[in-house]
Parts: sequence; structure tokens; C-alpha cells
Amino acid sequence: MTFTPEEREELRRYDAMIDAAPMTYEDYQLSDFVEALLFPERERARAKQRTAARRRYERRKEKARAYDREYQAAHREEVAARKRAWYQANRERVLAQQRAYRKGRARPFEGQRTAAGE
Repeated sequence: MTFTPEEREELRRYDAMIDAAPMTYEDYQLSDFVEALLFPERERARAKQRTAARRRYERRKEKARAYDREYQAAHREEVAARKRAWYQANRERVLAQQRAYRKGRARPFEGQRTAAGE
């Protein structure tokens, strides 16, 4: 299918207009929806990739959990000693935070992240 010079010019103007306009989230969603309708094989391939990625993630997560459990079991005394030493070194801060929490004014430790990410 060939286009006339006028049609090509109109297409160029339309492309320029689209490229100049910022895309919103809804535009991206609509674009993905249209692509899924027009190219179902791509959508199936993407779904297959997502499924494989999710399986990989779950497998690695289980592997990491198993490693953590093994490490904790093998180094139980060492981990307990490290936690005990940290608690003793930071006892006053921990107790102050616990008191503040009980009063309803929980303040994070210095340098500790908050729920808001501050």
C-alpha cells in the first residue's frame, strides 16, 4: 500500500503531534491493551516470561530461606552472642524507644528508616 505525498505529510504531522504530547499512565495502559489485541502472540510470550520470572523468583527465595535456616542452625550461639552484644551496646536507645512506643509516640532510632522512607 503506497501513500500519496499529502497522506505522508499528514502522517508525519500526526506522528510529530503524538511525539510532542506527554503520555499519561492511562495512555500507557491503553497502548498496552491495544498491543495485546493486535499482537496476541507477543502478549502470550510476555505472559510466559512473567510466569518464568515469577517461578525463578520463588525458587531463589526458597533457596535463600533454606540457606538462612541452615546458617542460623549452624551458628546459633554466634548469632545469639552478636545480638546480645548489640543489645547491650544499644540498651539505652532500645529502652527509650520502647518507652516512647508504649506512650504512643514511637520515634525511630537515629539513622533508622521510617515507614514514610525518611
